[in-house]
Amino acid sequence: MRDAPLHYPITAEYPIVLAREHAAGSWVVREKRGGPIVAHANLWERTWTNGSSQFRIAFVGNVATDPDHQGKGIMRKLLVHLEQTAMAAQIRALTLWSDLESFYQNCGYSSHGRENRYFLHWDELSKLNERPGVSARAMSSTEIDAMNVGPHANLLTSLLKHRYPTNWRVERTDAEFARLLKIPDCMLYLIERNRQLCGYCILGKGADMQGVIHEWGCEDPAVLLCAMRAILDRRGWTDIILLAPATLTPAHHESIKPHARRIETHPMAWAKLLDANSSETFAAIGREGFIWGLDSI
Repeated sequence: MRDAPLHYPITAEYPIVLAREHAAGSWVVREKRGGPIVAHANLWERTWTNGSSQFRIAFVGNVATDPDHQGKGIMRKLLVHLEQTAMAAQIRALTLWSDLESFYQNCGYSSHGRENRYFLHWDELSKLNERPGVSARAMSSTEIDAMNVGPHANLLTSLLKHRYPTNWRVERTDAEFARLLKIPDCMLYLIERNRQLCGYCILGKGADMQGVIHEWGCEDPAVLLCAMRAILDRRGWTDIILLAPATLTPAHHESIKPHARRIETHPMAWAKLLDANSSETFAAIGREGFIWGLDSI
């Protein structure tokens, strides 16, 4: 799956979907019974919610075929099996992430939702008006381990309340949040003003999303930008990417835009609707929802 070896086991990069207790969600194809695995994919059941309604979906990820067996239609057959499995479980749609657009389009997937990528640079962020008392404090792994006890009790719940609001969101428990934050090369920063928590952001996630803030929340966009400048200072970087819903308020978008060297709009994901009766709700999720980087596989 990777061009170069990882400095950690791949199970650490996907601590939920590749966990032993989630083995039923991993599907493999073998060359013959008991033989070597030639293809693999995960099916991870999740739920969209808008606070009053729920919509069951499943994420498809870790899709890989042994190079010696590519071009034989193996993955296409495996995806059909996953689709049948999902439909039997009354899952209403499948969602995945891939650069292989033509392949997945031929399998019935289409782009779902939109996201913006703001490419920010130190030169532009350095022109920000100073916001006294603003800091971006990195949480250590020890602090993350203790997040629901002692001085950090209920911090995870508080962070999710700060997360930028969208009408539809993927449900995430505190236990899942804590587990995902332990992915290697994933850093949680608390945004504080005068030592009071006012937001957070998450940078990096395993081998993916390095140099990308893929989840965040801060009511004041100017404070968010100051926090990103502080992160660049701390890490000695000149560039950083902010991933955001395409439905950002004009106040957030217009505040961030002048400090971006460019802005790109991409599909939020690729998806396949399995329940034709749910097309209207699924379309609304695409318009009004967002999948944060920590929730994707």
